[in-house]
Amino acid sequence: MLQLNTKNMIAITGGNGHLGRATALELLKRVDPDQLIVSVREPEKATELAEKGVSVRHGDFNDLSSLVRAFQGAETVLIISGDAPNEVRTRQHRTAVDAARQAGARHIVYTSILDPDPASPFTFAAIHADTEQYIIDSGLTYTFFRNGWYLETLPLLVGNPAENKAIYFPAGQGRLVFAGRDDIAEALAIVLTTAGHHNQAYDINSGESHSFTDIAVLVSQQLGEPITYVDIPAASLEEGLQKAGLPEFVIAAMVGMSEALKQHRLEKASDTLATLLGRSPKGVAQYLSELMGASQVRA
Repeated sequence: MLQLNTKNMIAITGGNGHLGRATALELLKRVDPDQLIVSVREPEKATELAEKGVSVRHGDFNDLSSLVRAFQGAETVLIISGDAPNEVRTRQHRTAVDAARQAGARHIVYTSILDPDPASPFTFAAIHADTEQYIIDSGLTYTFFRNGWYLETLPLLVGNPAENKAIYFPAGQGRLVFAGRDDIAEALAIVLTTAGHHNQAYDINSGESHSFTDIAVLVSQQLGEPITYVDIPAASLEEGLQKAGLPEFVIAAMVGMSEALKQHRLEKASDTLATLLGRSPKGVAQYLSELMGASQVRA
C-alpha cells in the first residue's frame, strides 16, 4: 500500500462514539492533527480530541447543512453508520452522502456489515444495502468496511453463562464472524491514509467463524466448568428482549439476525483485516480470555 499525501483532510462522523473516537486516535498516529476533522452532535463532549488539535465541528445526520459545513475541506469522509430505526437511519446515511458530495469530498469510507442484502432477515442489512448503492450512485469513489459482529457485544449474546451453566440463543448450527472495535479502528486509519482502496468492499473480521457451540466450549475453558449451548425458539429471544425494554427496531433486528445465522449468512471468514493490519486481529478466544481473566484459552 502506498502512502497518501498526508495534507489531505479527513473528516469522520461519530467522533464521540466508540468506533469514531478510536479511529480518530489511530489517525493521529499517522497524520497531523490539523488534517483531521471530527463531526459530532455535541462538540463539548469531544474536548479530548479538540485539545489534541483536531478540528471538532458540529454535524447532525438529521441536518444536511450542518454536515456540509462539518465536511468542508475534507478530501475523504468516513461515514460511521448510525443507530436508529431503519427508515430514519437510511435517510440519515443518504444525508451524509449528499453532504460529503456537496462539501467537495472525493472519497467515502463507509462502515457497513457482512452480507448487506436487502433480502436478508437481518433487518439492518437493508439499511446498509441502500447506503452502499447510494454511495456508488453518488459518483464518489468508496471503500466499504463490511464489519463482522463486534467482539465487545459478545456478552450480550451469551448472557450469564457462569450462573446459567448454558448459553441460550436461537442460532441453530449457524456460525458468526467477529471483529474487535480497536482492530477495526486501526484498519480504518490505515485505509484512510494509504492508497489502493478505491471502489473496494472489504469483509472485516478475525478470519474465524464460530458456532454458538464453539463459543460455549471457549466459555467452558474460561470458567473451568461445562457450559452448554441451548438452541431456543426465536420467540423466546423476542420475549426476553421485550422484557429488557429494548426498542422494537432493535428487537426485530436481533430476531432477524438469529434467522440470518440459521441461513448461514453471517459466517464468511476473511483474512482482509489481518492483511490490512499486518498481524493477526483479536479473535473470540483472546477476547474471552481478556474479558474473563482466564490464563489459558484455545480456539
